[in-house]
Parts: sequence; structure tokens; C-alpha cells
Amino acid sequence: MGYVIFSFEDGDYLYDNQGQLLVFESRGLAYQYMQINYHIPLPVQKTKRVINYPNFYQAPFKVHKVC
Repeated sequence: MGYVIFSFEDGDYLYDNQGQLLVFESRGLAYQYMQINYHIPLPVQKTKRVINYPNFYQAPFKVHKVC
């Protein structure tokens, strides 16, 4: 059993450089991959006021379980 990541921006699953579908052993590894490759860093807070931060990732993703 594995997990794959669907990118709504591309409309397809994520692939590696050789064109192979990325399949992860656990949901945590899939989220870790997204944090390393698609994470948007939070801006430096200049005031103590509450500000609206941008989305955590560059595009919306969904993790699917596959057999």
C-alpha cells in the first residue's frame, strides 16, 4: 500500500525527474515531501498585529491511498 500526491494546479499526480509516479510508504512521508519541495516560507512579522499569511503550499494538493 502506498500514497500518491495529486496536484490541483497541474491536474495530475506528481512525478520524479525520470517520469515515474512518486509513491510514498506513508502519508507522513508524502507530507514531508510536500514541505520540502512546495513550502512557502512565512513572511517576517514586522509588527505585533495579526496579519493574514499566504497559503502554506504553492498549490492545493491531495494525498490518495493506492494499493
